[in-house]
Amino acid sequence: MIALSKLDWRLFLCLLLLGFIGTWVPLFDLDEGAFLEATRELLDGGHWAATTLDGEPRYDKPILSYWLQATALTLFGWTTPWVPIEMIGRLPSVIAGALWALVLGRFSAEVTNKPALGVFVAFALATTLGTIVIARAATADAILNLWLALLFTDSA
Repeated sequence: MIALSKLDWRLFLCLLLLGFIGTWVPLFDLDEGAFLEATRELLDGGHWAATTLDGEPRYDKPILSYWLQATALTLFGWTTPWVPIEMIGRLPSVIAGALWALVLGRFSAEVTNKPALGVFVAFALATTLGTIVIARAATADAILNLWLALLFTDSA
């Protein structure tokens, strides 16, 4: 198991807070709507082993992202007056994006033995346009990138 230092926890919390910027905007991509609708059908039907979209099987996307969205929606609900549904649907991506930046920042710090470089790398990744879009979309992309970062940095 990987032990996180105080710096790691502080960095993760900063990245997480940074990740919430813009998550309240309306869904902007066709895939976001498809993911949230498939998650709604998963929760309504109770079939956690198979996803559907408009009643048709949807097996082309990894099911973990639906499970994480369903968990967030179960915890916070679909009709929370103080949190927009878009933000709840994007929560798994926001967390995955923050962890993705933390993993790469920590890897950079360990390889170079320079903790400041790790913090810089984490914030550089978290503030690039591609990461901003990916980590704030209700899709599987941020989760996939987190797993790839864990794989390539041998942090898993």
